[in-house]
Amino acid sequence: MFILSRYFLVSFFAFYPYFFAGKKKHLLLIFVMNQTYYSLNIKIMKTNNKKLAFMATGLMISVFIFAACSSEKMEELEADANKSKTAVMLTEEFDLKAGNTVQNQILAEIRKATARYHRFDAAVQDGYALDPHCVEHPEFGGMGFHAIHYDRIGPFVNPSEPGVLVYEPSQNGKLKLVAAEFLVPAEPWDSMNQGPPMLGEIEFDDHREIIYVENEHGELVPVNAKGGPPFPHYQIHVWVWKNNPNGIYSPFNPNVSCEYAGFVNIN
Repeated sequence: MFILSRYFLVSFFAFYPYFFAGKKKHLLLIFVMNQTYYSLNIKIMKTNNKKLAFMATGLMISVFIFAACSSEKMEELEADANKSKTAVMLTEEFDLKAGNTVQNQILAEIRKATARYHRFDAAVQDGYALDPHCVEHPEFGGMGFHAIHYDRIGPFVNPSEPGVLVYEPSQNGKLKLVAAEFLVPAEPWDSMNQGPPMLGEIEFDDHREIIYVENEHGELVPVNAKGGPPFPHYQIHVWVWKNNPNGIYSPFNPNVSCEYAGFVNIN
């Protein structure tokens, strides 16, 4: 009876990593360690060495608690590694399609400049403000939430300082960085340049057409015909943190969704 009570006690700690860390590989560890512990107890009780039995119990409990904590830490390390792997895969994919070293250097510069913004708090500290609307198109896919830095929007293009960061809402309520966006107001740019702004060799999308629509109060308000801020401008999305099957510079991404937008605390 003494053996069984301690056997079930250690079984609880054995199952701790499985239920709370969500790792199925712990099942094999649970089986092997429990059987080893049970066999060890049988041998100990035959010698009637209860002190050694209690020491074995304490050791087993410590091992399983350490395994659970290590599992959680490994999840964090794996997440960071996956982010780096994604960035490398995006670079390699673009290399194969375009073979443009200069353009890839620009993409690498954007990734380097935005890597710290995976933590949304860091973006807020640097002056980005979140727009409360999650953008999604029923046919083309999603964009997500836009965090805007107004001091980084003007008649210029600086790959290391994007004016907009694009975040996808997650089920846990957190924001996941997926893209950077560059936005250039048309009025000052057109007065100084003959053509549209360029990100390396990639031309910005033209969003200069403004239309007027009637709002719920019967008033006519300006709206950008192609979407975005209600003033003439150029824009380009760069999906450096999430693969876009439509292309790294395509506005919408079918792999992005606003399904969990309601879980995000905008305040």
